[in-house]
Amino acid sequence: MDRSPHLSRGVMTSILLALAACYNPTITTGVPCNELSACPVGQACVAGVCGGLAVGVDAAVEVDAAPASDGPSGSIVDRDGDGVADAVDNCPDVANPDQGNEDGDKFGDACDPCPIEASDTPSDPDGDGVAGICDPHPTTPGDHLMLFEGFHRGIPSSWQVVGTASPSGDDAVVTTVAGNHTALIAPITAIANGTITAAVTIDATLGNADAAMTVVMPYDPTSDQGIFCELYAPNAGSASGHYVSLWDSPAQSERDRRNFAWTAATPYRVALTRKGTGYTCSVTPNGGTAQTTSATTSSNPAQARASVASYGANAHVAWVLVVSSP
Repeated sequence: MDRSPHLSRGVMTSILLALAACYNPTITTGVPCNELSACPVGQACVAGVCGGLAVGVDAAVEVDAAPASDGPSGSIVDRDGDGVADAVDNCPDVANPDQGNEDGDKFGDACDPCPIEASDTPSDPDGDGVAGICDPHPTTPGDHLMLFEGFHRGIPSSWQVVGTASPSGDDAVVTTVAGNHTALIAPITAIANGTITAAVTIDATLGNADAAMTVVMPYDPTSDQGIFCELYAPNAGSASGHYVSLWDSPAQSERDRRNFAWTAATPYRVALTRKGTGYTCSVTPNGGTAQTTSATTSSNPAQARASVASYGANAHVAWVLVVSSP
C-alpha cells in the first residue's frame, strides 16, 4: 500500500424421492400420497403422487430434508429461475444458485437486508431496505446495500486480485511477503458517501518492517494508493506497538490513529466510512468495543475502487459489505 515511511431447466435442488415402504392395494397410479398414505409395492410416492419405481428411501426423512415440489400436482415452482425450487430457496425472488447464507437466518445473502446479522425479523425503521447493524443511518432513509460477498464459492471472477489470494473453506485468504501487498478489489466503483466493512483475521505478520490489514475506499489498484483503515503494526516482528490507523497514502500522511493491542488469530470487523472528504475508520473485535479514528482529506486517487488489502501480512477474509449512503 506504498506506506512509507512505516505501511451454478435442470433443477439442482435435490428432488429427493418421497417413497413409502408399506403395501396398499387400493391405491392406483396417480393417486396422491405422502408418508402416511403409502403406494402399492413397486410404486414410489414422487412429488406427492404414486407412480414410478420405488427405490427404498424413507419418505418422512427425505421430504423433511428437501421438499421435491411446491406447485400443483407436484410441479416445481422456481420464480427466480436459479435452479432452486421455491420450497427450498432461501431467496425465492432473487436468483442465487449458490444459496449463500452468511449469518444462517432464513434469508440468503442475496435478499437479506443485513447479511451479517442473524434475524428472521430484521428491523428496518427507516424502510430503506438496509436493516440492523448494516444500516449506518437506521432512522434516516437512503442507504443502499451495494455489495455483499461471503466467498461461499471461492473468489468470484468479477473481483480483481492483485497479488495472491485463494479460497479456504468459506473464506478468502490473502497471502503476501514482507514489504509487499495483496488486494481483493470489489466489482464496484467507490462511492462519495458510504461504508465498506470486512470481517478479517490476521494469520501472521511477516518480516521486521511494518505490516497492516486494511479496507480501502477509494483505492487505485494500479498505484496501490488510497485511503486506508488499518490494523497496523509498525514492526511486523513485534506483538507490541499495534494500533488503528487512518492512512492517506497519496499524501503519505497518517491522518489519525488510536492505540489498540490487536492480535493475530483474532477476528475483527474493519470498517471505513466516507462522507465526501471526511473519513472514519473503525475496528471492532467480536463482542468488543469499537476503536475509532476520524479525519478529513482531499486526496483523490486516479481510480476510485473499494478493496480489502494486506501489506506484509497473511489473513482470512470472511466477508465484505459495501453500503452507500445519502
